[in-house]
Amino acid sequence: MEHTKGYYSLIQYCPDRSRMELCNLGVILFSPQINFLDIKIIKNNNKVKKFFGKSSFDDKWLTNAKNSLVYTIKNIKSKEEFEHFIQTRANELILSNLTSVRIIYPEITLANLFLELIQGNIL
Repeated sequence: MEHTKGYYSLIQYCPDRSRMELCNLGVILFSPQINFLDIKIIKNNNKVKKFFGKSSFDDKWLTNAKNSLVYTIKNIKSKEEFEHFIQTRANELILSNLTSVRIIYPEITLANLFLELIQGNIL
């Protein structure tokens, strides 16, 4: 199998940027070479509750923010556009800088990244 170059970014919740404490909620995998972009994100907000407590966020707001992010990300077409979008995030739901990853089967790569980086650190 041939591999292709891709990039991933973590979807993170950061209630207080001055403290820089983050809770990983999802992962975005992007490969412009094979025209692949997909997102895997935690559906509920239990992980945020465990990390920061129930009173640290508005449950409805966070759910809506995650849904909006998923919708907006699906329209990205280039690495430059993706990087620009990452830099313009201004609320508590942020994206990590792009990290390179080798992809053979993109769906499997996305599932493995989600398992390792998101579900692997659930308390």
